[in-house]
Amino acid sequence: MNKKIILIDDDELLCRELSQLLKEEGFEAEAYSNSELGLNKLLKNNYGLLLLDLKMPKIGGREILKAAKERGLKTKIIIITGNPIFSSFLGKQALNDSTDSDELGFADFIFNKPFDPELLLAKINELLAG
Repeated sequence: MNKKIILIDDDELLCRELSQLLKEEGFEAEAYSNSELGLNKLLKNNYGLLLLDLKMPKIGGREILKAAKERGLKTKIIIITGNPIFSSFLGKQALNDSTDSDELGFADFIFNKPFDPELLLAKINELLAG
């Protein structure tokens, strides 16, 4: 199991707190509030999981997903978004509008903010174990 996780989210507080939680749970966690730097690191390193916000300045999450897909990255992807595009924690099957795209379909799971950290950790463990 590759326990190396990258978090790309423009919310600096979320990056600090979530990366600390992940480290406490035994993961190697890197967090980037600068999406350009995060994308660069994602494409140059081997991560087991990407935690990604969609709406960010400069390079948005959709562009990062597109780049990951084009590169054929095998990294598992969880989107964590403040945009209420999903009706529940059921994941990408819970789309409630027309925002579904090839890039969003590339993600393994989607959480709306705010989310329960315990549910997120359970999903991370499930994805990395499988």
